[in-house]
Amino acid sequence: MNSALLEELTQRFENLYQQTEVPEALSYLKTLKYHHTFRVQNFCIRIARDLDWTESATTTAAAIGLLHDVGRFPQLAVYGHMMDETSLDHAQRSTEIVRDGNWLSTCPETERQIVLTAITQHNKKWLDPNLSEESLRFARLIRDADKLDILDRIFDELKEKFATEERTPSPALVAQVLVGQKVENLDITSFPDLLMRWVVWPYEMNYRPSLRILKESGAMTRIFDFLAETDDIRHIRSEVMAFMDRA
Repeated sequence: MNSALLEELTQRFENLYQQTEVPEALSYLKTLKYHHTFRVQNFCIRIARDLDWTESATTTAAAIGLLHDVGRFPQLAVYGHMMDETSLDHAQRSTEIVRDGNWLSTCPETERQIVLTAITQHNKKWLDPNLSEESLRFARLIRDADKLDILDRIFDELKEKFATEERTPSPALVAQVLVGQKVENLDITSFPDLLMRWVVWPYEMNYRPSLRILKESGAMTRIFDFLAETDDIRHIRSEVMAFMDRA
């Protein structure tokens, strides 16, 4: 992908953001996703460069970071929230917006499919095992970049809203994490519950530079410091931090 197309995509993104109308009470979520997008894009560029990808591949990665959450804006406008389980799959909606709006009409077919596949796959529980190696490397990158921003900046922004609330997650979810099970969205009923889903994300990072960036950010330390200190959470913290130190 070339820089001219990336500039065009950026303008399309800006137009979609400006044209999306949400109630004033939800404007902070719209703004949150706007800034999240550009931070994820920067992580995509940083990781791609750390991996010595070509300039063209790095620009493609930047485009994927830019487009991965465009479906969040209509989701928020129509449903008033961003819970996929009770609205729509935001990654699929993002793919539809880009594909059906011909945002990538000047891209070669192979590159277009790589971008669309990465967008579709960025929020899935498991990556499609039938992906080509080329599609897989971009899908892995956007998943890492997305998690990096959620663990760092999104956590910092959300914790202020929940600073005075209970910080102990559901014992059932803690037990799931202890035995290596993934926490499902439908089981999450509080911010600490959500954090129990996030604390295992270091294990899911695909690229070594991603883990290094995460470690340097101090995000995992801040997340564990926020949670209530119980024996089980101390154990999970010890395991996660030891894993990151070994990576």
